[in-house]
Amino acid sequence: MAQTDVVAYNIAAFLATLFLLEFGADKFIDHTAVIARRIGVSETVIGLITAGGEWGEKATITHIYDAASTSQANGHMEDVYRINRDGPMSPQRKKQRTLSDMADLDCHRPKDQAPMPRKSRTKPPIVDDKISVEDWSVITEYLTILKSLKIATKRLEGRPKEGKFGAIWEVLLTMEWLLKHLEEFKVQHELDEEPHLRIGCNLGWMNLDRYYTLTEDSPVYLAVLILHPAFRWSTVESQWGDHPGWLVRGKAAVQELWEEYRNLPIEQETIPEQPTVPRKTTDLDDFMASIRKLSTRPAPLPSATRDEYAEWVATTDPGDCLVDNPIQYWLLRRRQYPRLSRMAIDVFSIPAMSTEPERIFSLAGQIVTAQRGRLQADIIGAAQCISSWEKNGAISISK
Repeated sequence: MAQTDVVAYNIAAFLATLFLLEFGADKFIDHTAVIARRIGVSETVIGLITAGGEWGEKATITHIYDAASTSQANGHMEDVYRINRDGPMSPQRKKQRTLSDMADLDCHRPKDQAPMPRKSRTKPPIVDDKISVEDWSVITEYLTILKSLKIATKRLEGRPKEGKFGAIWEVLLTMEWLLKHLEEFKVQHELDEEPHLRIGCNLGWMNLDRYYTLTEDSPVYLAVLILHPAFRWSTVESQWGDHPGWLVRGKAAVQELWEEYRNLPIEQETIPEQPTVPRKTTDLDDFMASIRKLSTRPAPLPSATRDEYAEWVATTDPGDCLVDNPIQYWLLRRRQYPRLSRMAIDVFSIPAMSTEPERIFSLAGQIVTAQRGRLQADIIGAAQCISSWEKNGAISISK
């Protein structure tokens, strides 16, 4: 088996351990020290598991705790440290160890720890605890189950450019897809002799269902689906028709959200003239240009009693099912639905996850250098906003 495959399998086994112990994806932190404390194994062992190599090949879900107890309780910390640092040591290398090697190990040993007896420096017993064919079969099943979780996480944490891949309207659909997959895997392993896969699927389903219920605390998750022209209420009622109570509560929540926008004052927008390349014109060109400007005159202000939301829900367009960019869709309808479009753009602008804001926040640290130590928070925030807007094409700054 290739080294990369071994590393991939070991990482998957480690993630599967978290999955079994009911640790949600939102609690997973990519920091070995934190992870080590949470699952009760040493940071060194986590490093070995994710690093591959001799120890990585032999570490599996059922052996992680054995590795921890072996390395901590049985006096093999020196061997663990060496394997983690240099990888497996060949017999020739064992014979060629110099005094500097031993001194290096001595420097990394805690001062209050006595030197290890020579009889303890043999090959750790855990090395002989190899993964069997059955173990690899279990790991493969975990990989299959966790693949859907990886796909969902990568999609929702992406950069939501053009209203997709990380957009908030994908949250409910992604959760529904994950619940379906977990239910299928639960049925698939219903008759397994070992119950751990079935239990893991049940725990994962319970966690996901709990977060699914929390989406009812905000009407935005459902509102973005309703205001997406490719979905609307017809799709939602078809997909969630077996949850009538949820639909009733959802409709009331979206209506309440709309009431916050329904009576907002409207500022009549003027369409800016498009820049044109200078060219010779005739009287006929001037006449046609004047006629075309008639269509750009300000539209009459909508009536205060007009319900834009009810009007839009009641109308359909055969081309709506082909809309792939809901933000652009509502930008083009600001004159027709001034208040509803504002509500739609507000909710579609919310990212599904905080990963992109966190990326931008992390970049803010690069602005404050030794020469810029007196920059205030408002200046740093404005600079990051302008940089993000330009990167996403919202504005254009001439060089």
